[in-house]
Amino acid sequence: MHENSTQSNFSNFPDVNSNAPEAKITNLFGNVDLIILVTEMNDNDQIVKCLSKQAHADNPRLFEGNAPSVYYKMKYVPPYEKFSELKHLILCIRNATGLRSEFKGIVAIDLFEWLGREDEEYFDITLKFLYDHRHIWKYIFTFKNAELEKIKPAFEASVHYFRAMAIDKCLFNHRDELEKYLRAAFEKNGAKCDESAVQMLAGVFSGKGAKNIKSYEKMDMVIRDIADNFQNITVSGKTLTKKLGENRLVLNMLLEADAIEKIITEGEQNEHEK
Repeated sequence: MHENSTQSNFSNFPDVNSNAPEAKITNLFGNVDLIILVTEMNDNDQIVKCLSKQAHADNPRLFEGNAPSVYYKMKYVPPYEKFSELKHLILCIRNATGLRSEFKGIVAIDLFEWLGREDEEYFDITLKFLYDHRHIWKYIFTFKNAELEKIKPAFEASVHYFRAMAIDKCLFNHRDELEKYLRAAFEKNGAKCDESAVQMLAGVFSGKGAKNIKSYEKMDMVIRDIADNFQNITVSGKTLTKKLGENRLVLNMLLEADAIEKIITEGEQNEHEK
């Protein structure tokens, strides 16, 4: 029953050119049935939508339905309790893609609650069910904000059934891509910013005190708020630090107090050195 040609390459997927959700993906499922996506982000459903849209544009014959993909968060069910998650997955597919005789596309599943339980029977049953539909579905497994090392057991279990590839693309671990995303976000919101503002925010978002902001939704919310507070004014690192000190930004509510204090202190030191 298991695939003999399983591709168990636990490394970066070579065709990912950017960490932003709008990244250009070329032939996403060229040689695989399953992508295990690790981003350390909380809103992987948004990333899946972008990946699915690009995959549909690259290879439309693989798709049929009202949407190119569905996204389902699979709840953990302990052994011997009633397991209805596959039924709920099927209903999710029908609701998202229309009542068609056969949906063809990407089925994305968040398996975060199953981390550490990959050897349980219900997890194996799920993989077998998905294996039986691999001729019409392609798969993306996400794990909320889990790190790459923590999902290795799930990957190892999956490659018994699928030709799989892991994508480890965390925006916060790639400073140049994070800065690129921030510049685009400012431009999208009609705000002008200089490099000192981009550098400062990139440091903020990649810092330890920003654990509550690890989602594209919250990053975009922060940039929109900054744009609203700096209408017709170029945003700089100096003016951002001042606004933070005045407790006037959404960022004040999202960052930990120690992180804000560090930003203000460093800003004052830089001014003193000048």
